[in-house]
Amino acid sequence: MNMQMANSEISELRLRDAAFIISKEDTLRFNQIKGRNMLGHFTENKLKSINVEGNGQSIYYTRNSKKQLTGVNRADCSDMLIFLNESKVSSITMINKPDATLFPINELNPNELKLKGLIWHDDLRPSNKEDIFRKTDPK
Repeated sequence: MNMQMANSEISELRLRDAAFIISKEDTLRFNQIKGRNMLGHFTENKLKSINVEGNGQSIYYTRNSKKQLTGVNRADCSDMLIFLNESKVSSITMINKPDATLFPINELNPNELKLKGLIWHDDLRPSNKEDIFRKTDPK
């Protein structure tokens, strides 16, 4: 992982070789983005866009206007461009041979909707900026 700073703020974050971004949707489900490499662009220390470069895959959940889960989208393509607004995905553009399916939420078991390599380490996630520098016991 490489981070680029400008004017004391993060401007870019590059993840290389099997990059993976995960966010928890609920206790059983995870939004996931995976690719060979990723380049995140920041504005005022907030992630605004992500370029997924090579072997792009995503799984994300859709909600209706009442915030109820309605479906899950599974997509594969070569590259992706993802835009965020207030830390939420606002759009995904799939580049080069996209293959995507939106499934009704109850059609698939949540365990079937995990990209290869997904491991959620909730106990290792930082809860504040001071946690980034804490030492953990190696296992």
